[in-house]
Amino acid sequence: PESDADILSILLFGRKSSDLSSGGTEVSKEKLIADWLTSAYSEDIAKKTGLDYIEVGVADDFTAKEPSGYGITVGKKISDRLILKYSVSNSGSEMIQKGIADYQLLENVIFSGFQSTDGTFGAETQFRKEFR
Repeated sequence: PESDADILSILLFGRKSSDLSSGGTEVSKEKLIADWLTSAYSEDIAKKTGLDYIEVGVADDFTAKEPSGYGITVGKKISDRLILKYSVSNSGSEMIQKGIADYQLLENVIFSGFQSTDGTFGAETQFRKEFR
């Protein structure tokens, strides 16, 4: 007999949940469902709402009994180089909202800045390289 998460994972992805996670630890069935729904429907939802970016995040230890560590980020492309995002996430019993701006400086270099309702703010530079 397999766990509920493993059965669901085998049905959806053809592999056990421990095979799908990065550290070899088991992922909850709620996270598997959220990840699957996000990958399957985020593009359709974005097209119908006029948004350019949708990401649903669920922590690896998310369960129905302990529903913390989830959030959604939506964004709109303002120009070829600028995308503005709004994020809301659950951190324990507190909902945190965040405004994010991503600016593409060069083809592979993105500058990102954010400010959140919990008083934090920051910036980062990302270097992305795709291998095909």
